[in-house]
Amino acid sequence: MTGEVWWEKDAREREREDGRIVPGPGPTGVQPELVEATREAVRADVRGRIAGYTPDWTDPDRQDAGVALVRLFGTQAEPVLGRVNRLPEKVLAEHLSTAGVRRRPAGAAATLLEFTVNPPDGASVLVPAGFQSAASTPAGQIVYETDQDLYATPATLADLAVQEAGTLQALPLGPAGPSRPFEPFGRDPRPGNALWIGLAGPAAPYPRLSLGFVVVAAPPAPAASGGTVPLPLPPAPLLRWDVLDGSRLVPAELMRDSTAGFGAGGTVELRVPRSWEPGSPSGTRPRLRWLRLRIAHGAFAGPAPVLSGLRLNVVAATAARTIRDEPLQPVQDPTTGGRRRMKLSQVPILAGSVVIEVDDDTGGDVFGTTAGTTAGATAGTTAGTTSRWREVESLAGYGAEDRVFTVDHESGEVTFGDGVSGAAVPPGFRNVRAVRYRVGGGSAGAVAAGAVNGVVTALPFVTRVANPFPASGGT
Repeated sequence: MTGEVWWEKDAREREREDGRIVPGPGPTGVQPELVEATREAVRADVRGRIAGYTPDWTDPDRQDAGVALVRLFGTQAEPVLGRVNRLPEKVLAEHLSTAGVRRRPAGAAATLLEFTVNPPDGASVLVPAGFQSAASTPAGQIVYETDQDLYATPATLADLAVQEAGTLQALPLGPAGPSRPFEPFGRDPRPGNALWIGLAGPAAPYPRLSLGFVVVAAPPAPAASGGTVPLPLPPAPLLRWDVLDGSRLVPAELMRDSTAGFGAGGTVELRVPRSWEPGSPSGTRPRLRWLRLRIAHGAFAGPAPVLSGLRLNVVAATAARTIRDEPLQPVQDPTTGGRRRMKLSQVPILAGSVVIEVDDDTGGDVFGTTAGTTAGATAGTTAGTTSRWREVESLAGYGAEDRVFTVDHESGEVTFGDGVSGAAVPPGFRNVRAVRYRVGGGSAGAVAAGAVNGVVTALPFVTRVANPFPASGGT
């Protein structure tokens, strides 16, 4: 048996022959076409009714004013009927919403940004989190924000070598890093093998150094049916970072590693010492400021990692904008069952990005002189004791003391509890404030390499910003 009953098959075939079934977003992939949404179909339908409604109109030709009205009506009706044909999609969405199924929030594209700086003293330049740059696309300007602070150094990548079996092998470098893919620990990675990175510059990078890596990933396994969550990365060996300070090796503290031990591309941020003198590993390489990445213990579960890119001054960025210090606007809706609803002005909102503070005592210390209060915490409100509330997926299961809220990421509506399921927001005027939230999303943010090259945030000594690798993601 094929699993398809005979009557369903017959009905579908007949409907397709009649042209009433079209592709749709539902689980079957098809939906009925309610009307033929073309201007020609509308005009033909009107002309077919002339004899029944206006029998005296016997000679409609192109010079007739009535024919001009028919043509105009068909043109105006076409987009309206196009919306009518989306009613099945609307019905599906409403049914899923009634069942508690929400649309997946908008997802923002991500990329790595590389900064070029030119400070007069050669010291590192702090690029704060939230630095904005932009890409021009056919869909308009796409703004990217950095996700973390970056200390950008004017130093350059001057040499690269792989240590395997006690010997150093130099790797070819081009103007933009390695000129070809390479294995950072050799073809047979084992404890003791290392990657040496030589930096040239007028001053030592301090206090942090950020590097970006591009990993040549093996083709992934097919996505499991019904889900898009990626499989966990295989375990990696224990890797140690060191700084060659003159003739001695000093450990460098690993602050952040989004590569998971070269299991995927990303960034590595190190805390490096202030005194970092040039040196030469084994006396065979130029005197530079050297970093060493060594396999301290263990082995890679899969094939040896292969890198195709290595850059300095790289930080992760997201195609989103951060909105700060925005009072929420109340939504008048008598059907909320005691729950208070408010609204944010910008959409779509990225999931998990909303941080809300509530002034719990707006009628208390007006001038903020009492201990534990904050004067002038929010424009338009009196000072009081503020508390930070937490975003959750649903208010169900939370008690009267839990300061939680839910967010409709498409409409921007924020729902607070009723004092039973989730704490109720105290009454007040402009006493609920979004400290920050991020808006963005869409596939337009997945721009090509080099497209993010416009600086939105002005910062001294930053001469260039670019994405050396293509952006990915965005829904």
